[in-house]
Amino acid sequence: MIEREQGGLFMHIFSRDEHSACGVGFIAHRRGEAHHSHLRQALKALKAVEHRGACAADQISSDGAGIMTDIPFELLGYERGKIAVAFIFMARVCEKNTCPRGIATHDPTFQRLYQGSPEAIEQTLRALAEEVRQHLASLGLPSLEAALGRSDLLQANPAHAALMAERKLDMGWFLQPPVISENPFERADEGLTRISHKQISR
Repeated sequence: MIEREQGGLFMHIFSRDEHSACGVGFIAHRRGEAHHSHLRQALKALKAVEHRGACAADQISSDGAGIMTDIPFELLGYERGKIAVAFIFMARVCEKNTCPRGIATHDPTFQRLYQGSPEAIEQTLRALAEEVRQHLASLGLPSLEAALGRSDLLQANPAHAALMAERKLDMGWFLQPPVISENPFERADEGLTRISHKQISR
């Protein structure tokens, strides 16, 4: 059994071989209390991680960079009763009826509530795509790909100005231009000793 250092989750036994692995951080309250500061700290930690899952070939977007947090599904549901689908991934076991109702279920109690159909899903997705196309056109963009990295087109919603001021939310860091690495596949920290091919061959 591997013993952790008192007061932390990091195990030094993994530090030798995990230099190129995906970065993972844990933000938690010892008494299990929920607070918005935990999300702020998680975003700060995520921003500091160089290797966030993967980097797309466009050198701007990435895959796997995100925060896993405990948010009620009801807060994120989208017409789930009508089309029986949601655009949110929740890692649960649907076969055991532990999956959120908006994604899938084997429980006949909830299945009876679904009035959706493949045609309804297609219609909704087409309507969503058309709405996105209209937004892109209003910004002078021909495609979603053209929007990558265009943080200059982002702005805080004026409707939430009072709330942002009340909670002292600063979105400046979020609206900054993205930092594009010259070599997106270079993940090793500069301070780490690089392993030569000769050492690997041993």
